[in-house]
Amino acid sequence: MTTSKDQVDKMIASLRKGKDIHEMFANTVRTGILIQGKTMEQWRTYFTADIPDNPDIIDCKLLDINLMKLHQEATFLKCMADAASTLGKKSFDTQYREKFTALVSEYRAEGKKLPAKETLEILASNDLDDIETSLSYSELAVKFWKDVIEDLNFKRKAIENITINNSVEAKANLASSNLQNRRDHNDH
Repeated sequence: MTTSKDQVDKMIASLRKGKDIHEMFANTVRTGILIQGKTMEQWRTYFTADIPDNPDIIDCKLLDINLMKLHQEATFLKCMADAASTLGKKSFDTQYREKFTALVSEYRAEGKKLPAKETLEILASNDLDDIETSLSYSELAVKFWKDVIEDLNFKRKAIENITINNSVEAKANLASSNLQNRRDHNDH
């Protein structure tokens, strides 16, 4: 007889196995799949822009310039990935239609009854697995670049906010200093 504890232990073991498989797969994707010549891990390092704890105005300006350059590069790479994805989809659609039409023609030429549309679709796409895998990879690359650009946008917004805060603080300090100078001048 299986106890509740046995069932829970079995569920936990299954979860651990699933977690281990997921982590191994995620690590392989991060370090083993190339996107435009580099792994995701290499791109992460390349597109990292560390923001110091208390950046001053000059730090902010330099960071913003660096982030702008990285953003331009990531946007270009995303455009290239989008173009490859579009061409891949077009190639798949063309080959799929050709195979589908050839199957229909073959059945008709042999005087056979046409199978259901779903069956023909499956038969037509059977030999296109490599292209479908390529499309999945292409979608992964486009999503990757979208995420990189989103991260760079977030960092640029953070630098913008820090710059505004630095400006407000500088104005407040200047006003305080001017006020103190007036007080000192009036006291004499």
